Amino acid sequence: MGGKNEPRQWAQSKFKKERWGKLNNNPVESWNNWMRKLQAVSIPWLVLGHLQKVGLKWDKRKGELQKWSNSVGDIIERKLKKELANA
Repeated sequence: MGGKNEPRQWAQSKFKKERWGKLNNNPVESWNNWMRKLQAVSIPWLVLGHLQKVGLKWDKRKGELQKWSNSVGDIIERKLKKELANA
């Protein structure tokens, strides 16, 4: 199975978990979902709203990163510890 098929086809058959999360591979659709509440405003307000959304997202991410005790996240740290314990 998957010998002559494209790698993308057999990879998707083996890994059932959604790889992209909430992202849409269509850039226009992703933009529309991101900016849904701001679609009816003028361009300057749209730009301001977008900057605010990005700033809040980056600030949230920065807060999450500052909680890390080392250079990797909690999930990776647990996996590394498990691998070291099994080695």
